[in-house]
Amino acid sequence: EYSPGFFDDVFLKIFRSKIAEKGGWDSEKAGYAGLIDDAHRLLIGRSKSEASEISVRIIASLFPPLLLQLFKKHISSIAGGKLAAEMSARVTAASCQWLMGTCSVNPVDISEGSSWSSGVSVERCKYLEESKCVGVCINTCKIPTQ
Repeated sequence: EYSPGFFDDVFLKIFRSKIAEKGGWDSEKAGYAGLIDDAHRLLIGRSKSEASEISVRIIASLFPPLLLQLFKKHISSIAGGKLAAEMSARVTAASCQWLMGTCSVNPVDISEGSSWSSGVSVERCKYLEESKCVGVCINTCKIPTQ
């Protein structure tokens, strides 16, 4: 069972600052409620694809640029992408519970008949529940992270 801690507040503040920077809006609401307000605002006056593109830029901005380049160049091709996929799932499950709630890594069937531990299973998505909007979920989280 996941219980929020100090780093959750840090991650939330960093994430909200990136949304404000890339999305052009920063809610006056505090904490997670402000994040949800910001997410709703990402959809206003934008197409679904524009909202997804901005969300991808927000997510990418959370990482040092060199790290993403090195990951793509040196890690993503190892074992046909398996290492990168499994690392990404583990990092997501470990670092994003503040956003989504309790989650775990699960196996995903691959076309060659094998499976990789590269899926992330979210018990009850806090982001979806709090936003009360499938469009926010799909266009600012699900599609951009795939």
